[in-house]
Order: sequence, then C-alpha cells, then structure tokens
Amino acid sequence: MYVKTTLTALAVLLASTAYAGGTEPTKMGDTATLPSFTTLDANHDGYVSKTEAQSSQAVVANWATIDADQNGQLSSAEYAKAAGSSSTDESQE
Repeated sequence: MYVKTTLTALAVLLASTAYAGGTEPTKMGDTATLPSFTTLDANHDGYVSKTEAQSSQAVVANWATIDADQNGQLSSAEYAKAAGSSSTDESQE
C-alpha cells in the first residue's frame, strides 16, 4: 500500500512539474505565450522580421507594442522586454 501511494504521489508530482515547466506567460497577457527569440529568428540575422513573426499569433497581435522603435523588425532587447525578461543576447546587439 505504501509503495502504491508513493508511486501515485510521484506520478502526480512529475505531471504537475511537467505542466508548470511549459511556456511562461508574458507581459502581454496571462494567456499569451511567446516562443524563444532564437526560434523566431529563422535566418539567424539577430532580428525577427514581420515575416518570421508570422509563426506566433501573440507576436503578430502585439507587433506594434513589441517593436518599440517601429523599425519593422524586433531586436533581441525589444523581444526580451516584451517577454518580461531582463536577459538579452548581447552578441546580437
């Protein structure tokens, strides 16, 4: 009985940890989630273009807010700020 209870508790713990480890909500709303900057930057030029952003509804919907300097592309710093992260990829600046 003890082993069965322990295994059940472990399974629940692992399942809840896996669920909690998913994508994190961003500053753009409780339900909006963003892929990583690297994932969106398909051509690896250090910027996300509007075309590259099409794979994320959250980015497209919030483009005007995320593109702070309104130059038509997102830098890693702009993206990190929108995602609520203080970390940026300094090599891309």
